[in-house]
Amino acid sequence: MLLLAAGPAGAQNLDNLQTMVSAGGSCPVFSVGSERYSCSGFVYTKFRNGRVSFTFPMADTAISFSGGRDSQPSLDNYVLFVDAVRISAGRGEVRSAQASGRCRMNASDDGLVVHSLSCTAETDRQEMRIEFRGDGKPVNRRSF
Repeated sequence: MLLLAAGPAGAQNLDNLQTMVSAGGSCPVFSVGSERYSCSGFVYTKFRNGRVSFTFPMADTAISFSGGRDSQPSLDNYVLFVDAVRISAGRGEVRSAQASGRCRMNASDDGLVVHSLSCTAETDRQEMRIEFRGDGKPVNRRSF
């Protein structure tokens, strides 16, 4: 069961979109507390206000790791410092919580192929962990 308190943490306006990138693959590890899930891809979103999120869609919900601070120590290595987690349910319900954690993405030097993405975050209620493995295909990118 996905447990988060309702609140504004990490909320974003869709008019604020700058870039969206989607990548296919699988999640050998995808846990929220004691619950286990699977994934077939993720969406990286950069907003005009500088915030970034990694969203993992599932059948009837999605989980997003969001932050306003990041680092790129090398062309193939990107780190997002997570300060919020959002869970969106199919009926338009969104729950957000302050969180502490990070996402580390390893990609090709040109950024066209994501090899792996690891996200961990902790809220006051639970820990979330995702280990994503890319499918080797180029990402889909859209700028707004």
